[in-house]
Amino acid sequence: MRPAAVGYQCPDDFAQERSSGFRYQHGLKKTRPIVTQVLIVVNVGFFIAEILTGTQLGASLTGTFGGSLVQWGALEPARVALLHEYWRLISAMFLHASILHIGLNMYVLWVLGSVIEPAFGSKRFLAIYLVSGLFGSVASYMFSAPDVAGVGASGAIFGLLGAWVAYNLRRRGSPAATAQIRWALFWIGINLVIGFTVSGIDNFAHMGGIVGGFFAGFVAEGVSGRRDDVPVQIAGFVVMVLIAVALIAYRTNTFHL
Repeated sequence: MRPAAVGYQCPDDFAQERSSGFRYQHGLKKTRPIVTQVLIVVNVGFFIAEILTGTQLGASLTGTFGGSLVQWGALEPARVALLHEYWRLISAMFLHASILHIGLNMYVLWVLGSVIEPAFGSKRFLAIYLVSGLFGSVASYMFSAPDVAGVGASGAIFGLLGAWVAYNLRRRGSPAATAQIRWALFWIGINLVIGFTVSGIDNFAHMGGIVGGFFAGFVAEGVSGRRDDVPVQIAGFVVMVLIAVALIAYRTNTFHL
């Protein structure tokens, strides 16, 4: 027996845990999160543009935005359904309502992206982020009030947590992966509770992002269990986009004020 963090541990178990932990860590490439950095720059750039053009009414710490930001591309279901401004489903992902709003989102994006981008690789990470954000917007479009506008990258960011769960489920034989699953589920749960108890938070976008991110992470990991099966991964992402398009079409056809 040898000392462990709590009590004692069998040498065989200890060796097995070290081996599985090494395999898990070895799979995380030590690369710079370039896409994460670019996404942060793009989001901050849009926010600065909002302020410089006078449309950002939430430039104070906790301010809120008005109808002027809707002109920038905030997601307002009525405009999407009646005016067919479907581009808002994408543009809303890069707009923010206040310094506090973008500050929190970009901090979390940096923390998650620094770990998750090296794990999946930059191309897969970008695909996960965009598809998750799209599913977050779709969920908001389907379930939010017609005249309530929404902005923010949080749907895509929640999607990264969902993808991280999928990534670690494939490695759940490792104690490190199991711990990461518990960590991700804990933060998902905490933030969903906050979303349901604090007004002004689009929890529909959060939940849509989580679901989209989980399946996007599963696709990025290789449905067949092979990460090098690129055609299957591309097909998987295409199917997810088509599902999102079908949901958008359904919402538009059944929309009423």
